[in-house]
Amino acid sequence: MVTVSQVTDWAVDYHTPGGVDRDGWQYAADFPFSYHGTKGITDYVRRRRWFRLCRLTTTGPWVEVEPMPLRDLSLSLDSLPGNIGEGGVALWAVSSTGEAVYRRGVTPDCPEGKAWMHVAAEQLFEAISVGPRHRVWAIGQDGSAYVRNGISTDRPTGTVWFHVEPPTGSSPLVKISAGDATVCAVDAAGKLWRRADVMDEFPEGTAWNLVSDNVHSVSVGPDDQVWAVIDVIRNKRVHLSRVLARRKGITEENPLGTDWDTGYGMSWRHVSIRGCTRHES
Repeated sequence: MVTVSQVTDWAVDYHTPGGVDRDGWQYAADFPFSYHGTKGITDYVRRRRWFRLCRLTTTGPWVEVEPMPLRDLSLSLDSLPGNIGEGGVALWAVSSTGEAVYRRGVTPDCPEGKAWMHVAAEQLFEAISVGPRHRVWAIGQDGSAYVRNGISTDRPTGTVWFHVEPPTGSSPLVKISAGDATVCAVDAAGKLWRRADVMDEFPEGTAWNLVSDNVHSVSVGPDDQVWAVIDVIRNKRVHLSRVLARRKGITEENPLGTDWDTGYGMSWRHVSIRGCTRHES
């Protein structure tokens, strides 16, 4: 059962990107134009953003799973025809000791699965992500990325790990999220990177491209949507800390996107948009 309750009344948002005046207004010459916080002689329209806080409460039965200390976990629900595994559900995790594990028997009718299966690797891991068609990427304790190859219906855990070097001159990679054709990683300096040319014939891609600075967490959706927790920088200083943001302007011609569309709220630590399933359009 899911219930939503209102915590506060409506209030003016004084942290709207682009700046506001003392009453929360932004101004522009016309509605399609960019907005700013100071009214000029050529400005004829204005807008103001409002917000209110709500609380989401969920209740429901929890099914106990045999204990295994974990440091990271990733779940993929792939409803496309030809999905791999039982019911198109894949669950991978990293144990507290850095080992990659796969949960056998996870289905819509048996969401808790049946058993953990150890997936051998020469490297210990820090983070892991499984995307559509059960593409599995992980971050090793050496700061590199790894992609699992050979995953099939008969071998849902794959056959071999491919090593992917971190971006040249970057800090070690610490977080990763895999979508359909988009794989994004965050390094220890807060830089967000996208792996270019990830495809079935070349699952490890070709190069890392820088997307943005000042990123804490990233989540790539099943249709390659990119959401993140970021710091908003203004005049070389942190203006908003740890806000939720959606990457906009992503196209085939410009897969890195153009800018962030930020939402209200600060001090977020993590974001995930992995709970939705993919459907044929």
